[in-house]
Amino acid sequence: MEIVRPPLVVLGTRVYRKNPVKEDRGSSTETTEVYYTDFPADEPSECLSLEETDKGFRTSLHIPSALCKHIVGKKGETRRRIEQETKTQISIPGPGVEGETVISGKEQAGVNSACTRLEVISNDARKRQPATHFLSLPMATPALQEAFCSFQKDVLSNCSECKGVDSTIFQRPNRLHLTLGVLTLLSPREMEQAIKCLNATAPLIRDIVGDDPLSVSICGVEYMNDDPAMVDVLYGKVRTKDGSDRLQQLANELVSHFSSIGFLKKDFEQVKLHVTLLNTTFRKKVAQGVGSKTSKVEERHCFKDRESFDARQILKLYAEHPFDEVVLNEVHISERHTASADGYYTCTASVPLLEPQTE
Repeated sequence: MEIVRPPLVVLGTRVYRKNPVKEDRGSSTETTEVYYTDFPADEPSECLSLEETDKGFRTSLHIPSALCKHIVGKKGETRRRIEQETKTQISIPGPGVEGETVISGKEQAGVNSACTRLEVISNDARKRQPATHFLSLPMATPALQEAFCSFQKDVLSNCSECKGVDSTIFQRPNRLHLTLGVLTLLSPREMEQAIKCLNATAPLIRDIVGDDPLSVSICGVEYMNDDPAMVDVLYGKVRTKDGSDRLQQLANELVSHFSSIGFLKKDFEQVKLHVTLLNTTFRKKVAQGVGSKTSKVEERHCFKDRESFDARQILKLYAEHPFDEVVLNEVHISERHTASADGYYTCTASVPLLEPQTE
């Protein structure tokens, strides 16, 4: 299986201290306290490929444009400090321009150190970026959409007096899916790498799924937090029709693969299999307009200001509510905050679960 180099490499178990100094984040209303010290000058980057030149040494890193402002820092202070301390020159593409960040200097150790620092800052900045894509298994068949709409109608009829329950927090029927993990892809190059990564999993998928269609049933509802009276996400429970663990194994292996090469963070050994039915973030999105994209600041406020709902009556009435059976056909890299012609999320790339039939 092809191994794709991650967009940014996590530097082992090294720990760097951050001291609070304001760093410009490109927003007139928001700054973030970030300042790095204790960078080891003699430790090279683990992925560094140096080129010897007549003036010393040179290397380059792919750092997405969205992260470059963190390298530059307020009024260029971060870049200047790194250049001074490592005796290097750092060339960064202009704002909004995707390209290579070039590090050059007379001493190999200085170039190594500067490269390491840029990776550490970029990795930290990446963690604060909102997800742009997610791995999904589409489930929005006509039959499931019809069953979901019936469920929504019943809930609004029987539970409308429950705190926070209204039509805006329900998932759109044509977007029903299983979420496996979220991705942050910040440049066309990272998009290409993620697509290669997904395509490389085709043999793995076929080994797990085999030759039999992967059929699942959605039956019953459950919530994701501790208090049923204060719920943000209500989901449908998923089971394989044949009682096998193929779906769980598939989800675990896909997430492990993308995690191992740096495209997503693996939080748990087992992926939580769920079909989101109600989510309080939808309430905010509707207020902004159907299909509108949220800014980074708006998205942070969206989670901060979420209005939970009381799910106790829903859980009592629909604990074992049957929805429908679905045959899973493909795994997608889906783009958040977008819609294709059929209303589902825009598909960046997909791989079928079964070997395509040849005539």
